[in-house]
Amino acid sequence: MDKENLRKSLLKIRRAMSAAEAEAKSKAIFENLKKQAAYQSARAVLVYADFDGEVQTGRIIADLEQRGVNVYLPLILSDTEFVPCRMTKNVQKNRYGIDEPVPCETAPKASGKIDLAICPGVGFDRLGNRLGYGKGYYDRYLSGETCYKIGLAYEAQIVAALEDGPDDVAMNCVITEKAVYGACG
Repeated sequence: MDKENLRKSLLKIRRAMSAAEAEAKSKAIFENLKKQAAYQSARAVLVYADFDGEVQTGRIIADLEQRGVNVYLPLILSDTEFVPCRMTKNVQKNRYGIDEPVPCETAPKASGKIDLAICPGVGFDRLGNRLGYGKGYYDRYLSGETCYKIGLAYEAQIVAALEDGPDDVAMNCVITEKAVYGACG
């Protein structure tokens, strides 16, 4: 199946999940994430504000903040670029309807400031290859970073194999409600 049809199919599955099912699975994913050494040792984390049925990140953000970790959300700068923006209590919706913090204190690209990126995806395979929405925001940002990369997904979003392109950036591991795939140190 080509990427666009696979994307449509996986989004349909994700969007069909009930709110209660998404909540329960997101909680289980959080419990699996908390056990990972990369999560436990992180001091500056890029995490996404969940949108359109993605794995919920509210618990993750609250846990990181409670532990004194610096939390960053993506701030869209253009059609091709985002920067990590330090989490604030004030947010506004961007052009896609995703929460972004305001005002913004950025973490410059390749700064070494971010040591863990927690990434959304439409789909993943067990090797950590990621299928996003097709805009390339995460691939472009992560291509210049040395941070540890963890993808979060529901088990229904895991596919046998994804074709990885030259610009695609794989995750170190992918965490679902049922399993941890890859080297999740």
